[in-house]
Amino acid sequence: MKKMRFASIATLCMVPAMFWSNESSAIPSWARKYNVSCYMCHSGFANRNATGEAFMNNAFHLPGGGDEAFTKQENIKLSVDDWKKSADAPNSGSIPQFDPLAVAISGNVLQYSHPVHTPAGVTSGKILTINAPSTLSLFYGATLGKSFTVFGQLSGLGTAVAEVDSDATTVSQIETNLTHSVKMVYEITEGLEVALGNSFAHGAYNGYVSQVNNVLPAPQTYAELTYTAGETGGYTLTVGTSTGVKYNSIDYVAGSARINDLTYVRGKIKLIGAGLLSGTGGEFGDNYLGVDNQLSIGGGLTKANKAAIPNGFTSTSYLGETLVYGGDIQAAYHNVVFGFAASKDKDLKLSNYQTALGWYALPYLYAKVTYADIANASAVATPGLVHTPTITPSLAWWVAPNISLTGTYVYSQRQFLPSRLPATATSRANTFNLALSAAF
Repeated sequence: MKKMRFASIATLCMVPAMFWSNESSAIPSWARKYNVSCYMCHSGFANRNATGEAFMNNAFHLPGGGDEAFTKQENIKLSVDDWKKSADAPNSGSIPQFDPLAVAISGNVLQYSHPVHTPAGVTSGKILTINAPSTLSLFYGATLGKSFTVFGQLSGLGTAVAEVDSDATTVSQIETNLTHSVKMVYEITEGLEVALGNSFAHGAYNGYVSQVNNVLPAPQTYAELTYTAGETGGYTLTVGTSTGVKYNSIDYVAGSARINDLTYVRGKIKLIGAGLLSGTGGEFGDNYLGVDNQLSIGGGLTKANKAAIPNGFTSTSYLGETLVYGGDIQAAYHNVVFGFAASKDKDLKLSNYQTALGWYALPYLYAKVTYADIANASAVATPGLVHTPTITPSLAWWVAPNISLTGTYVYSQRQFLPSRLPATATSRANTFNLALSAAF
């Protein structure tokens, strides 16, 4: 019965096949495997719909045992049937018979920065740059056998020269760092999975527009166990451990980089909407967009094994905090999505907030405004600089099925709340970026 329900929604979500999402985990390899549009699992940029959420919760398999029925390009067997007769034979396995790679180019084609003022009155000029998309990313993803899935992203391949306007005197050489993000998932049974990775952590995801990992320390190299249940609505629980203080072989705290530098737990309950495990059974709202009318709440807790531990990168947002806890709420109704997430730490009593409201004006035109206030723990001696919130409106337009233009304007507190800043503070430039993304 579950397969039949899923088949109906899969057919339904294939209607708007021209709109492609370029979220990192929305790799074209999955679309090639099932011969469907990326819009089967996504509703515009970076947003998973109910089918996509169930796909993720089933260790990147179609729910209800429907993987074999929907797979259009089957795997090549690496074993032979006679091996089943021998206890000494290697385990059976498979590899994709199709190319699991996908390519994406991205980058800012236009950047503008407002002037920056210092207490002495010195002002850096406005800066306007133009550039061709300079970052190349390689995506890969494949199911190896019935239970094991691996996918990842290699990005940062490229350099470019940026031309500047008359306010500047030189051109800029732009170089990007090469990074590799990977996640490997083993499905123990339906709804129960174990994963290893250095990105795409299940415990850092809560869906739609306001991400939990912006207000909670994000796990880096991690191991996590996730259990999900729910044919209608449902719940998911993730527990994990992370070497969250080491990145690219650099220790940010001497003697650290242990397997349990960060331990975390993340839970979510979906009160209204399609099943977290089935992707069906709820009220879907706007069927053309694929947005599921839903309401969910979640919570998370991250414990650092040592004080003075950044979140794994050079960011100081969680410096000196040994316990961070928070919660979130997600909602969607027809073509409107909303998210709010907040956290607080035990040691410094600092709070983090992020809220966002998204609107699909058209299936290919998505507007969003985000308010974020992430505390800077390294600035506790200067209270006016601990909180420097930003307001960020953005607009994404899918020019073609696999090409998008996204305009983003970042408006800083150091411009719109000057009374809260110390007299010695330098203003923070408001910026506008126009980014182009294309994938195939």
